[in-house]
Amino acid sequence: NCESLYKEINYGGEVYVENRFIFYADSNYGDGSSSIKTFIFGNEVETIPDALCYGMSEITEIAIPNSVKSIGKSAFKGCSISEITIPEGVSYVGGGAFTGGKKLRKVVWNAIDCKVDENRKEGEITYLSESIFGYSENLTSFTFGNKVKTIPSGLCRDLPLQSISIPESVETIEEFALRLSSRSITEIYIPAGVKLIEKGAIRSSNLEKFIVDKDNAVYASQDGILYTKDFSKILEVPSNLKGEINIPAVTENVLEDKYWWKDNPLTAINIAEAHETLSSIDGVLFNKDKTILYHYPNLKEGEKY
Repeated sequence: NCESLYKEINYGGEVYVENRFIFYADSNYGDGSSSIKTFIFGNEVETIPDALCYGMSEITEIAIPNSVKSIGKSAFKGCSISEITIPEGVSYVGGGAFTGGKKLRKVVWNAIDCKVDENRKEGEITYLSESIFGYSENLTSFTFGNKVKTIPSGLCRDLPLQSISIPESVETIEEFALRLSSRSITEIYIPAGVKLIEKGAIRSSNLEKFIVDKDNAVYASQDGILYTKDFSKILEVPSNLKGEINIPAVTENVLEDKYWWKDNPLTAINIAEAHETLSSIDGVLFNKDKTILYHYPNLKEGEKY
């Protein structure tokens, strides 16, 4: 349970790091990389200190013992590991713990209930902490263990994953947890046990649909859109929602975020006749008495209207 002297010093909004190289090696000369190639942890280690292996670019393998409970900030930043397994008992991972790992291609995440650096909020604006796996542009494989309960904030932010599978054990998906840069993932399945999906938790540039298990007590899906269970509120709309959609009569917030229907390649937006404030004609979105035309779907057929 060793602590490092790692410090972040804020000067006018810019962050500087003191003592970031615990094992200094040749960081003053050449490319600043470490000459250390092997780093082995004992099987009773509980805490991996901040910046412990920072800049050790020669390290290609790291085995984190099952005894570990905490992984510090920038602990393995800049290492050249190709894959990493996070044990079940890890309850905290600091920002930037594995960032800059250009050779990192595979992560197995078994941490059951893990917290990461808290994002800072001021009013309606959220300031993101440094992503755990930031700048890992080759990280395409991310697997969750079947005991994971929480997918923590920002965990997979901006990762180019080829697929993602949420285990049945998951109960909470925190803010920005699955905010991906991937164009390979077109659908996300939400298991029955998920009780909380925070705002902005799941987004991907080519996502076409959410599919919610019918036995989920909190959430539901229809035509690819994520709703509350009673369909009274739209929670998330895929960034590449396609085709024809049908909005239930009880849905209240259709116009709350205009960008979901403005930018998506839709052919029709059909509003249930019993809706109190909205209506539609041939898939075109109007207010109830049809004095305001809100949206003509981007891919609706026809050269004239």
